[in-house]
Amino acid sequence: MCTSAKVTGKQAAELICERARRLYLGLDDSCGVDTDSAIMRLLTLIDALAQENSPVGNETAAEAASGISAELLSLQSNAKHREAAEPMLLRIGIVKVASSSMDLLGAAEASTPQNVDLLGGLISEPSAAPAAATGNDLLL
Repeated sequence: MCTSAKVTGKQAAELICERARRLYLGLDDSCGVDTDSAIMRLLTLIDALAQENSPVGNETAAEAASGISAELLSLQSNAKHREAAEPMLLRIGIVKVASSSMDLLGAAEASTPQNVDLLGGLISEPSAAPAAATGNDLLL
C-alpha cells in the first residue's frame, strides 16, 4: 500500500493520527457516524498493518499507536466497542495486559469491602461511636 504510493510509514502514520485527532476533538463530522465507530475503524486499520509484518506496515502501526494512544484507549470505555478493541490494543502494544475489573484501590479483582485496621488487622464490626463534637465544628 504505502510503497506503491511512495509514502513512508511515518507519513502514513501521521495521516492516521491527524484523522483520529480531528475525530476525537469533534473537528471533523464528515463521517456521518459516531466518533467511536470511526476511531474503531482506524484501530482496525492499525491492527491490520501491524499484522501485515512488512517494514512499512510495522512502522506505520508503531508510529500511529504511539501518536494516538489516548484516542485509541478511549475505546475501552465504550461498551459497544470494548470487546473488539481490547485484543487489538494488546496486539499493537498500547495495553500490556488485558483489563480486568479493578477497584479504585488497585486490587486485582473487585472484592467485598472489608473493614481494615490500618495498624494491622481486620475489624469485625465497624465502630458505631460518633466522633466527639468540638465547639469549632461548623457542621453540627
